[in-house]
Amino acid sequence: MTFADLFVKRIKDVSCTVGQTAVFKCQVRVNVQLTWYYYNTKVKRSKRFDFFSEDNVHELKITDVTFEDRGNYSSKANNVECKASLIVEGNLPEIHLKPFCFGENIVLQPTYDAYALEWYKDEPKNGPDDNRSKILEIKSASFENEGIYFAKFDHRVITVEMHILDQVLLTKEDANYLLIVNLILRRALPAVRHIFDKEFHPSKLYDIIIQNKVKLNDLKRKRHINLRQWNLLSKTKILHEHGLSIPYDQVLEVSAKLRDAAVSKYMEEGVFQTFMRKRLFTKAAIDNIDPNPTTTTAITSFQGTSISLSQYPSAENTGETISSKNFDLRLLICILRNIEPRINVIDDLPEPSNRSVEANLSRIKYFRNTIAHNLDHGRLLDKQFHTIWEDLRTSITELSTIPTNEKVNKVGQEITGCTSDYFATTLTRKKYIN
Repeated sequence: MTFADLFVKRIKDVSCTVGQTAVFKCQVRVNVQLTWYYYNTKVKRSKRFDFFSEDNVHELKITDVTFEDRGNYSSKANNVECKASLIVEGNLPEIHLKPFCFGENIVLQPTYDAYALEWYKDEPKNGPDDNRSKILEIKSASFENEGIYFAKFDHRVITVEMHILDQVLLTKEDANYLLIVNLILRRALPAVRHIFDKEFHPSKLYDIIIQNKVKLNDLKRKRHINLRQWNLLSKTKILHEHGLSIPYDQVLEVSAKLRDAAVSKYMEEGVFQTFMRKRLFTKAAIDNIDPNPTTTTAITSFQGTSISLSQYPSAENTGETISSKNFDLRLLICILRNIEPRINVIDDLPEPSNRSVEANLSRIKYFRNTIAHNLDHGRLLDKQFHTIWEDLRTSITELSTIPTNEKVNKVGQEITGCTSDYFATTLTRKKYIN
């Protein structure tokens, strides 16, 4: 059946204002079951929509018309279709946007006339545009997304202003991750440092680091110690690291007995210091070493320059030296498990029944690595969070000399005081704009 075989009178476009009644009417040649559609959606009877037929004349009646009713309507029977449009005149309703948080996903799709809606940023455009969209969608909103947006209906335009707050929106899973990070940095780190200082007294740490330079350098070579950590261990420099001399083991011409005797004499009489501290007043004396003209061997004849260095510490300034206060958790654990007296810190999670110092340090190390290498984009589900939190809380308390439960709980209350699934925390806008 063709269009001419079915329809005597086709439906026509209807124009009205908001609140009026719109009627679509068509006439068919034969008695058929005719269905009405709004775009591709079948129209159902409701409080405002009604349809009826009499003597092969079919009507669709829409009362109290709104902007949501605008668009294309059609009557269809036996796969033959007749189309027309409903045009709603009048002022377009205003769109008021709430301020959005930094990082929030934004999706705007007004219910009225979504098929004709087109969004533009900064200025409305005329003619076809590949960048136009019926839905305004912004993922992880940033301050660059602020500005004026235009919602275009045919030849009419609504202006919308979007503001991005100096706040970031976090999910509960984001907060769980940040809580564990905060607990490790603010509570676990001091607890591990407390054990470290018991094993390596701060007054002897300098000598211990110097005595284990070879071992520490091997750990650096194996990448167990990174460059930043190595610099913390090198607050004190050996002379040849300053370029002022060469290690004695490279002076092959001098016998071991002569070398050891010279070094021992220098150290006893304080002619120079083998190791130097930073940020101290330092005095240098340079003198020539005259050769013995009567000898014909290099062992008893030495020629060159002698450099003597003296430093002057005071009560107010003892110089910059090595301190565990500057060590991060990874470096503290690395030294504890590799430098005598070694603590058996393992890589795996210990059994819950094992409450030894070694086991508690291993738990902290294990969960630190779990957080540092988190593969879920900085998120922790509630079940995983509560497991890690309780294990860390217990281990930190057992390693500390004073009760830390109250301090640990306070760390949690600072963030978990919010009851909703989302919460906002203040950002510094300049940090993201500059």
